[in-house]
Amino acid sequence: MLLVSASLEPVAGFKLVDQATCKEIDWNLRIYKQRVNEFSLTDEWAYLWFKGSFETSDVGATYEVRLYHPDGSRFNPTAMKDGVFSYRRDYRGDIRVMEGGEVVGVIGVSITNNAARFYVNSTAVSVSYSFIAPNMGPSPFKPGEWRAEFTLDGRIAVSQRFSIGKTPPTTVIPTTVAPTTVTSPIVTETETRPGAAGLPSNLLLTGAVAVIVVLLGVYVYVRRKKPPSIVELATGEVSSSSMTGGERLG
Repeated sequence: MLLVSASLEPVAGFKLVDQATCKEIDWNLRIYKQRVNEFSLTDEWAYLWFKGSFETSDVGATYEVRLYHPDGSRFNPTAMKDGVFSYRRDYRGDIRVMEGGEVVGVIGVSITNNAARFYVNSTAVSVSYSFIAPNMGPSPFKPGEWRAEFTLDGRIAVSQRFSIGKTPPTTVIPTTVAPTTVTSPIVTETETRPGAAGLPSNLLLTGAVAVIVVLLGVYVYVRRKKPPSIVELATGEVSSSSMTGGERLG
């Protein structure tokens, strides 16, 4: 994302080829390893990498890399380490674009080491350099949006904002309540259930069967002892079922 400040006139000649924010740089190939948009406070580095081309109209312009804190204040290096500088033979003590050509730049923030890194590499400039600026101030790494810029004669050629330590939105996972399963007891045939009178149903069934057996016995007994009917005496026919074995007529 290329951001241009409305207060400064953007350069007309410089051509931006590509830019990216990343956590790692392949310094041999001078290219980023993976694009990222946000950085955490535990990341070692947050970089702006860019690649562009100077045009003829850029010759003679001074170039500069800038880094701004989330509060808008600019970071000004007061010391440096691991500095490497490469001067052209026609260097005259100033930092300028000498001719058209390709340029690769890196502006970085070391979140864990409280330091910044500045890198400009091109055969078209009077000085190519790479250095780390330590001690960016007390507690500089607060969550917020940083800004890095590359300018020509004070005009913005490349600008990028990136977030460091931004808190991601909280994801709410709904709690699923398992449905309650009510299990009804299965009553087998051998299980005892209370009857109408509060007695076990199988006991009531047994008592009913016993009553039926007794009634059948009484019926058979009465049937055998019953005297012959009037019809039977008049005809002389008495069924065998109405007499015992000793009362049968001859």
